Amino acid sequence: MATRDLTRNLVVQVDHDEKISCKINLKIDIEVISYPQNIKNELNIKKLNHDLSNELTKQAKEITNTLVKANCDAFGIGRQISSFHPELWKKINWDQEYKNVQIEPVVKVNIIKTGNVF
Repeated sequence: MATRDLTRNLVVQVDHDEKISCKINLKIDIEVISYPQNIKNELNIKKLNHDLSNELTKQAKEITNTLVKANCDAFGIGRQISSFHPELWKKINWDQEYKNVQIEPVVKVNIIKTGNVF
């Protein structure tokens, strides 16, 4: 596989109880260079898009959980809170609050081209 385009959308939200959540939507356009399969079966690109999306979303959740456990704000969520919710930022201890942030990554794969598929 080769990545041809990647779009990221990061949305940080604060609800009325001042709970912070973050949605990360990734859209990846890829080229499948090689995909071994039974030659009698036609490649089901829709199913492959779905399967790859699910697997990459699962891996993204594992990565974000690791980042939260390490107290690593690699996505800049704190920067978003300090910029767009300054009153909340002044009230919280970010080092303590970050572990409570709910991060929801979603990866959507779109196969734009296939190479040798056998």
